[in-house]
Amino acid sequence: RLLSAFRPWEEAYFQFLEDIRNNPTGEDIGGELITLLHMVETKERLLRQFGIEDMFKAIKSEENQVALSMYPQLCAELDQLYRQSDSSLVHKIQRVFEICLAGNLFDAGSAAAVADVAYCDDEACDLPIGDGDDAAAAANGGGVGAEGVDGVGNKETSNEGVGYNKDDVHSLKSSRIADTFKKICERVERTSLGAWRYDSVQAIAERLESKPWTRVVIFCDNAGADLMGMVLLARQLAVLGGPHARILLAANESAALNDVTFQELEGFLTQAAREDLMLAEQIQNGQVACATSGQQSTLLDLGRCSNELNQWVVEQGTMRTDSDDDDVGEVSGEDWLVVLDGMGRSLESNWNAGK
Repeated sequence: RLLSAFRPWEEAYFQFLEDIRNNPTGEDIGGELITLLHMVETKERLLRQFGIEDMFKAIKSEENQVALSMYPQLCAELDQLYRQSDSSLVHKIQRVFEICLAGNLFDAGSAAAVADVAYCDDEACDLPIGDGDDAAAAANGGGVGAEGVDGVGNKETSNEGVGYNKDDVHSLKSSRIADTFKKICERVERTSLGAWRYDSVQAIAERLESKPWTRVVIFCDNAGADLMGMVLLARQLAVLGGPHARILLAANESAALNDVTFQELEGFLTQAAREDLMLAEQIQNGQVACATSGQQSTLLDLGRCSNELNQWVVEQGTMRTDSDDDDVGEVSGEDWLVVLDGMGRSLESNWNAGK
């Protein structure tokens, strides 16, 4: 059924791209310049036109469940870290960022790329491949092959040196996602100042210590581990911002690739709160909330945010946080933080958002 709908969509979208190629002005019928945002929105519109609503729904659901199974352990780790008086805020917030970075590497169709980052170096990979009992045994440190091999993926192992290189086809099953996530966290770890190409952890920690952001909008990206990272970030920003902090998680109105939708975000928060009393209290107190962003494609257009999101921003931007607290005044622009999760093209798609 999907294939029968996919073929007509493919023909229609390829025709749209061909029309762009043959248009010397680079404008659509309405006279507007065709941009990447216009192209991805047309792709999603045509998918729905041909009855393809959410191709990645099953994958997103599975990865959300895997992420939810990891969530309590990561909460416990972060809570323990924040209770340690000898641990600096730089180290604490850095750990949250590491989880967010690791989570954003998980993207539909990128299993091989994730495996490369987690298990491979310049020469070889340690990722066991295969199906059934052999793969399960390898995942648990066992061997592969009739005689069994210790040290799976090591080219120096016995039994003719079973090993894997980057030309192998990787298979990342749900049973391996949690283990792979741990490996990814190790690979993205900020081992020292400057370990990340763009490193503002110190400046962020200093700001959180002196004047924490109390109004935050987080635009979520992918489902699964990526969404989990954003929920953990919201949770920690609410802790650091105090009882007056208001953190909003925003997700797409409708499905686009494996981007999380508002409905899926709402379900994830509900399930996470059942295992996390702190998050449950933050939601109950209004510190953490969620809303639809109004977006319908894989790119973000800030000029088309939902009424719900716009109303939340207006309300939170004009209200006093606590009229009885002399230390808390009117909300100002400096109190606001906008987080764009994994949206590398968000600048390109928002040049004219303010017009």
